[in-house]
Amino acid sequence: MKRVPEPQVMDEKYSVASYARVLDSPLAINYSITLNMLKSIRPTGTCVDLGCGPGHFTKYLSQIGLDVTGYDLSEPMLENAKRVRDHSLQNTTFINDDIINAKTANISIMNNVLHHISASEVISLLRRDDDIIFVSDLVRLDTSKHTNIYI
Repeated sequence: MKRVPEPQVMDEKYSVASYARVLDSPLAINYSITLNMLKSIRPTGTCVDLGCGPGHFTKYLSQIGLDVTGYDLSEPMLENAKRVRDHSLQNTTFINDDIINAKTANISIMNNVLHHISASEVISLLRRDDDIIFVSDLVRLDTSKHTNIYI
């Protein structure tokens, strides 16, 4: 089943700017917890940041030494990601593609992505052949049906 992008949400300049400011919002705690958990297991190798959005978390992943590829369907989000990338870090790339098509890696990260995809896509992504799959989502899910699946 092909996923339909959410251009009304993800491609508008206001939305891109809002997501880019997430580190100044209450959701920043989610990023901090995720990053600290990853640091505690001392990950190495390749990482895919699935639904990387504006790229701020992708940047942190590359700063802890991972070779990171960020995937997102929104070209405006990826344009922002390329602007915030630390150009001294050569271990970060961004790809405009559906996260379902992402290559396998040592680590897969889905940070605040679940609420954008269907339950069948979540199951498909959790069956990936990655060494570690890390999923975190504090955003309100769109239906009680989805909420009951993940909580």
